[in-house]
Amino acid sequence: MKKLIFIILMIASQIALAQITVVVPYAVGGAYDNMSRKFAKFVETKMKEQVVIENVPGAGGLIGLKKILSVPNSVAITSNSFYHMARDNQLALADYHQIALIAENPYFLAVAETSGLTCESLRNKNKNYFIGTSGPNSASAFPAEMVIEKYSNFTEVPYRGQSQALIDLFGKNIHTVFVTGESALRPDLVLLANTSSHTFRGIPSWSKCLGIDKKYAAQYLIVTRASSDTEFVSKMKKLVDEFVKDPETVEYFKANGFTR
Repeated sequence: MKKLIFIILMIASQIALAQITVVVPYAVGGAYDNMSRKFAKFVETKMKEQVVIENVPGAGGLIGLKKILSVPNSVAITSNSFYHMARDNQLALADYHQIALIAENPYFLAVAETSGLTCESLRNKNKNYFIGTSGPNSASAFPAEMVIEKYSNFTEVPYRGQSQALIDLFGKNIHTVFVTGESALRPDLVLLANTSSHTFRGIPSWSKCLGIDKKYAAQYLIVTRASSDTEFVSKMKKLVDEFVKDPETVEYFKANGFTR
């Protein structure tokens, strides 16, 4: 009996070690959540290993990024706000290892289709506008800050994820949001500008729309804790390389405006 228990414990231990955890530092339903789920599904199919997806939203991704420091064999797909948080001394870069840049794409300045808002109306400094973001230190907060820097009549309204911001946009509690990924394809949104320096997918730059002569891209980074063993890091890097070349991923990137 003792021998049987020992064998069961050994098998359970091996399963636990084989398990990979993908932490999503954002709420369910956003662009980073969707990318994480596609990557997790690819890894599970490719490696025949159990992959657990864990959404840990809060503080613009900070809580989720701290989570992977205590979870073995874990990675997080996060945004370039990772570096902003480190800059603000909320994260120690030395605690993390960046495995790869999966993809990037610009943000789109969006309004509800029924709002009637245009670039011209948003440039009217005699009116006050509320701009929704996915939370403090989130990737969407930084282009919003650039708008607020130029137009003092804009006020940021932070939410716990992009989906919550969109609910308030359609409820007419805010006027505009920055969206990316699948959200940019919604038929009930009008995309007024993109945060690159040129017209992208038929949408003018925010330089033409709002006179902001900067560019900003949402980056999809995969990171792990610095203490992860080299074998795990090498395996995940190889999987990312295979994931971005997979025909299904290539088609998804093409459909949603992702570039590498």
